[in-house]
Amino acid sequence: PEAVVFGQTSVEALPVPRTATFYSVDEKCELASQGLTINSATGALEFAAGCTELGCERVGFTPQPFEIKCTITAHQSPTLSAKTTFVLSANFISYGSPILVATSSKTTFPVTLALPMTKPFTMSCIPSQANDWVSIDSKTGDLSVDLTKAKTLSGLTGDEGMKGAGGGICTVFNNVLDQERQTTVLVYAPREWSSFAYGSASLYATIGEYSSTLTPTFMEADSTLGSTPPTRFSAACKPNIDADFDFDGFTGIGELN
Repeated sequence: PEAVVFGQTSVEALPVPRTATFYSVDEKCELASQGLTINSATGALEFAAGCTELGCERVGFTPQPFEIKCTITAHQSPTLSAKTTFVLSANFISYGSPILVATSSKTTFPVTLALPMTKPFTMSCIPSQANDWVSIDSKTGDLSVDLTKAKTLSGLTGDEGMKGAGGGICTVFNNVLDQERQTTVLVYAPREWSSFAYGSASLYATIGEYSSTLTPTFMEADSTLGSTPPTRFSAACKPNIDADFDFDGFTGIGELN
């Protein structure tokens, strides 16, 4: 998902990886109604002809926050293609994305504003414990996450990529053009695995059969507090016998054939 603000003079969103021959959109894609389009050769989001800033089609009117969802299809060949859903939201207040992930190297999220705000920024988060570790600068609107306090877990469900992560839904408020404006972000504070084990140092299998599987397990004593599993595993093997070792890089599960 991408989050932008009105008056923004550049937009940047690119498909990854970019190996397709051309790109297409579904019939429900309404980017053109906001002066935007998708480049069919590169798949990049860009301004439509005659538009140089977000909201250009609303001259003389007060822009209203919007969210657009488009299904983008990457065509590699007549028989090979892939689809993804692209979500773009625009508002007067933006943090660059509706999903903010705090890590040890990034705990502050600066705000981008369409117009100067007229009151101090305020914020409210759910579950209520998220207010203990997510804070807002009332003057600038920047959000900060205290990872030492985030262990007092509040959680979000629904995102498999962040399964088990501490999180909260936070809404930021201020006034512009004599109206209250707000934006909502999901804030995650994942607890990364610091170590893991397989419970056994050896695998045994009889000829023609598979061994029992080995599954990685988080080893910290407080693992019940919402640790977030890795999204990828890798393995280096030096077999001493002529046998096949199957390893799943997404789950870390292995077995011997």
